[in-house]
Amino acid sequence: MKLFLPLLFLFFSLTLYSQKLITPPNANKKEVKIIKEILKDYVNDEEAIVIYNPSAPLFIGFYGVTYQYKKNMCLFSLTSMLDDRNIRMWVLLHEMGHVLDIFFGDLSEYPPMWKGKRMDFDLDWSDRPWEQNADEWARRLWKNYFKTDPPMLQLYNELGHHKGCLLNHSPVETE
Repeated sequence: MKLFLPLLFLFFSLTLYSQKLITPPNANKKEVKIIKEILKDYVNDEEAIVIYNPSAPLFIGFYGVTYQYKKNMCLFSLTSMLDDRNIRMWVLLHEMGHVLDIFFGDLSEYPPMWKGKRMDFDLDWSDRPWEQNADEWARRLWKNYFKTDPPMLQLYNELGHHKGCLLNHSPVETE
């Protein structure tokens, strides 16, 4: 009994104030691990909730999508059509870039704002600053967690309609 109360207190103290990542049981363990590491390393909000759907039936040409439900709650999904490991990881890191921008207050869905200004959806995809920033996040996260440059030529060839998003701006310097 003397051990039970301290253990119970420890359990509640660890679970009450922690970020939550919700994934289906069949989610790729490597993908889940990298998402957890990114949240731990970059997001200070202890009440952050991220829902990850690794296999969504997205429209053709969309590889990932991120939604904000509340200030501290996001859902992001990847298409079920991504088989290439590198491309899939790039898209995951790109969507995590949107998640980070939401948690840092740079990106908002309600109302749709980027760095305090109304988002202009008439811009070409590659000219949208929130998409460029997500690519910069993906590049930075790839370098930080995989200790190498992302395989950009392969990504360029595979994700042809997003070429501008991937290649038209300079790489982010890592610390």
